[in-house]
Amino acid sequence: RALGLRQAAGLDQLRKSPPSLEPMSLPVLHLSGTPYQQGLRHGQVLQERIEHNLALYLERFQREGRLARPELLRRAARYLAALQGQSAEYFENLRGVAQGSGCDLVQLAALNLRYELLYYQFTQIALADGCTALALTPEVTANKHLLLAQNWDWIPGVQGALLHTCEPGGLETLSFSEAGIVGGKIGLNSA
Repeated sequence: RALGLRQAAGLDQLRKSPPSLEPMSLPVLHLSGTPYQQGLRHGQVLQERIEHNLALYLERFQREGRLARPELLRRAARYLAALQGQSAEYFENLRGVAQGSGCDLVQLAALNLRYELLYYQFTQIALADGCTALALTPEVTANKHLLLAQNWDWIPGVQGALLHTCEPGGLETLSFSEAGIVGGKIGLNSA
C-alpha cells in the first residue's frame, strides 16, 4: 500500500525535472521592522508584480464575480475601515504596501480582501475554487520524514513571492504570497 501511495503521488519523480517544465523563479523578500516598514519594502520591491495582480483581480472581480468596480471599491472601503479598527498592524502593513508601490489603498484592500468579496459573490453565482493539500507520514516516505505539500491553483497568471519576515518579538515566518497581499498564504513559522 505504501508503494502505491508513493507511485500515485509521483514521489520518485520529484528527484527528476521533466524536460518540458521551465524553472520557476520567485523573488524572496526579507522583511523586518514595523508593519508599515515591512509593507513599504514589499510595495517597493514588488511594485510591477502588484500592479499586474491588481489589474488581473480587478478584471476578475468584474468578469467572474460580476462585481462592478464602483461597488467593489465601496465594499472594499467598508472592509478597510473595519480592518483599521480591528487589526491596526495589518492595516499599517497594507498602508505601507500602498505607499511603496504607489497603488491605491482601497484597490489594495480589495486585493487583500478578495476572498471575503468573492465568496459572497459565490453565494450569488457559481465559481470554481480550490487548492489541494496533502501529507505523507514517515511510514510511507523513502526518507522517513513527514512530507507536507499544497498546490496553489487559484488563478493562472497571478504573480507571487516568498516572504521571510522577522517580527520584533522574534517570530519568523517563511511563506508564499501573492504580490500585494499582506502576510503569507501558505507557509511556516518559528513558533
